Amino acid sequence: GTGVIEINEMERIGDRLRMKGILMGQFQTQVYVGPGDFFRMFKLLLFSSSALRFAILSPFLWVKHYRREYPESSSAGLILPLSLAIILVFVLTFLLAMAILGIISLAS
Repeated sequence: GTGVIEINEMERIGDRLRMKGILMGQFQTQVYVGPGDFFRMFKLLLFSSSALRFAILSPFLWVKHYRREYPESSSAGLILPLSLAIILVFVLTFLLAMAILGIISLAS
């Protein structure tokens, strides 16, 4: 089945992140996330063993899903490297943002 919400677009509106998507497969919706909500989400993701395991396995789960949805496609071999690169970009962006905000120090 499908998820409760399918996010199709994200954009920054002032000090909030607006996510546009489809709710329950049929209703257009917009969800706003403020900076506090954003960091609480990351706190949950970073300190939850289930979320960390899911994040680590997500490239493999993505390949599994892609191969199931598109068995005739030969580009499935590109998905793992691309997804690992995307995860790396997100992690580095998050660490850089934390460093800019002074939450962590990247200097040794």
